[in-house]
Parts: sequence; structure tokens; C-alpha cells
Amino acid sequence: MDQQRKTAKAAPSRPFEEHLTDLVSDARDLSEDRREHVDAVVALGREYLAAEGAGGSLAGFQEYLRASLRGGDDGGLQDDAVDLLTFHRAKGLEWDTVFVAGLERGLVPISHATGKSAALDEERRLLYVAMSRADLVIIPTKGSNLDAAEAVKAIKFIRFQEKIYRREIPYAVLFTQTRPAIRPRTQIAIETELQEQGIPMFGAQLHERDPYRAIFAFGGTLAGLDPKLVRGVDAAQADVRDFANEVVKRLDEIAVQPRRVSVA
Repeated sequence: MDQQRKTAKAAPSRPFEEHLTDLVSDARDLSEDRREHVDAVVALGREYLAAEGAGGSLAGFQEYLRASLRGGDDGGLQDDAVDLLTFHRAKGLEWDTVFVAGLERGLVPISHATGKSAALDEERRLLYVAMSRADLVIIPTKGSNLDAAEAVKAIKFIRFQEKIYRREIPYAVLFTQTRPAIRPRTQIAIETELQEQGIPMFGAQLHERDPYRAIFAFGGTLAGLDPKLVRGVDAAQADVRDFANEVVKRLDEIAVQPRRVSVA
């Protein structure tokens, strides 16, 4: 958008539609990832024009984005909206539901913090705060030894946080992309080992089903998928309902039980 800002400054009366045309044209030589980013911006621009009409401008589009993607200066959400922020941008803000995504090597801690002690400490602190304030930490894992090992790392991290903050952090393991009909021996062995170690697990599982892939292919939600075009919609919706109901039940139980304080 930098080039569009320069163009708008030089020709403030230029129609916003022409800026979108330039974006599409300039994106042809970009990488696939960058083109996808430009496509998303252009789609938002089309929405803005549909709402604003022919009188749209680049400045108006930027204000439209701020109003649409942010809930206000206090960081609160509007109804039926999602805030997408980095760890650093989220400092000092709170939400009822938070998804901490990208917890993998190279992303957390962020790559450019490597080798910088102060930067690494800040990355760890921000993740610690996000984890320690959670009412319920959900640890997704597949029924494989590799995924189970990563889940164990997450559990160790949570227990480490409990010692630091001297409070219990509720958590549970959720099995995803599992087979709906047959549980493989590997998954059974993993479930048994977790149970023997007293690690809480969700009874509900998000099985491997076509509707989840269809969401990424066609967009929308499970509720909006046409059962005539996608197999297993009803079963996928049932899985999600079972999972959601169990989450609510666990949160209700947590709400009435005081959290234990660790003195170790």
C-alpha cells in the first residue's frame, strides 16, 4: 500500500477503484504468498466500495479497515468480530477467548530475536502471560508419537508456568484428525499413557472429515456447507457440538472451583 499512498498524495482526487486496479497489476510479479495478501486487501477494498459507493478514497479505505478490524481505542472487540494481533501488540489487552497460534520453532520466539538475550526474554515473558491467564488451555494433538511428544512439551511448559505464577493453569489434551471408525493402536497407546499420568483429555475428538477440508477450499463455516456437495457435514457438526459442549462444561466446573496455589 505504500505506492498507493504516494500516488494518492500526488493525485488526491484519483478514484479508489483505480488504486485497486494498480494493486492487482503490481501483484502479478510477486510471490504466491504476497499475491494472496494483495488479493485479501483487494477483496476488502471491494467491500469498502460496495458500502461507500463511487466516492471512496484511499484515506477512507484505511479508516474503514481501522473501524472494521479494531473494536475501538480500548482494544475491545465489536460484535461478531475477531482481533488478529502479535504478542507485542496484545500487551495489556484482554479477551474472553484467545487462540495463540504458531507455537513452533522459528515463530516463537520470533526468529530475529535469536541471539539477543533481552529480546528472547521478552518473547518468553509474553507467552508466559498469555498462557498463565488462560481459564483453560486446549492442547491439540494427533494420534501419532511425534504429535504426542509435542503435546508433552506443552504440558511441561504449563507446569513450569504453574510453579512460576504459583497457581493452577487448567488444561486438557484434544485429539484431532483421528479416525472416526477405528482407533489405531498408536493412538490407544498414547491415550493410555496420558491417562496413567493423570493428564486430562477431552472425551470428544475432532475426527478427520471432508467438511473441514471443504471450509478451506470453499470458505464459510460448517453450518453453511451444503450436505449435497460435501459428505459427512452432519457428523462433523456433531463432533464440533460435542467438543464445544465439553469445553463449556469444563469452564463451568473451573468457575465454581477455586484454583489451587502451588507452594513448591
